[in-house]
Amino acid sequence: MRESLRPISKLNRRAISEMVSYVLLIVIAIGLSIAVLAYLTGLIPKWQKPECKEDIQLIMENYTCEYNVNGSSPLIVNVYNKGLFKTNMVYLRLRAPDKRVGMNIQTENFLNGLLPGDSKQIVVAPSKFSTIITHSGDYVLEIEPAAVTEKGKIAMCEKAVITQTISC
Repeated sequence: MRESLRPISKLNRRAISEMVSYVLLIVIAIGLSIAVLAYLTGLIPKWQKPECKEDIQLIMENYTCEYNVNGSSPLIVNVYNKGLFKTNMVYLRLRAPDKRVGMNIQTENFLNGLLPGDSKQIVVAPSKFSTIITHSGDYVLEIEPAAVTEKGKIAMCEKAVITQTISC
């Protein structure tokens, strides 16, 4: 019992300070690794938005839009790929001239893509735009191409949007 009450000898103090130094080294190493991980995680984006190629360009060759009191006929739009790359999809949006945002009236998915130099006819059923075209007059048609990336993701071509005023 006397042995446990005796004061800590110099040899035991040295062993305790060596243990404290090891613990401090481990804590510093873990702290530095967490700091490096946080820094590197900030450099790598968590989600990269798929981007469309620069030289995708569509033009609207012509359209047919007729309005009558009994109901509209289909909206027919002919698009031509004037760009250097194929386009896999086209989004058509229609809006009144005083509105800022158009309603998506058609998503056209081209089976083999719309190759450069090709044109396609897109037919939109009147039921898809009957709430927008309520009288004869001018409307704004937006055509936005989209392409499928190498990873299979759809990239919207926001810089290649066509905005055209049409009369119905």
